[in-house]
Amino acid sequence: ASSVLSALIYMNQHLIIHRDLKPSNILLKYSGRPLVDNEIKIIDFGISEYTNSDEKFRNCGTPGYLAPENIAKDANRKFDPVADMFSLGVVLYNAITGQRLFVQNDDKMTLRLNRRVDVNFDNPRFESMSFECNLISEKTSTRNAEARP
Repeated sequence: ASSVLSALIYMNQHLIIHRDLKPSNILLKYSGRPLVDNEIKIIDFGISEYTNSDEKFRNCGTPGYLAPENIAKDANRKFDPVADMFSLGVVLYNAITGQRLFVQNDDKMTLRLNRRVDVNFDNPRFESMSFECNLISEKTSTRNAEARP
């Protein structure tokens, strides 16, 4: 995760937003090497954008990994690198729990759940995590509950 985070920080410093960060766009450089001896590569910059671009917001990306603001209907929004951080959080949730966060039978329902950011941290896999990780998930879960209409 720290390698992906470093890459996102680098991209942010160079004004680049990926806009479609998901597990299939995060690869290991060397096959068969352990993760600690490997390099992580972010691929598929087909819908990436410069943050200083004049292009306005348009829905794009993969349902279930999009930041809520990327699902909004406001066509005048500018792109924001925070969206990639949200997507990384969804990827990490998937990696920790072994489950997709917002998956449903169809893209429309997935997008609806994705927009609401209704995250359940009651998964038993979180119990074995460090105190700091559980504290962060508890604060995030509370903030999500307060933000819901």
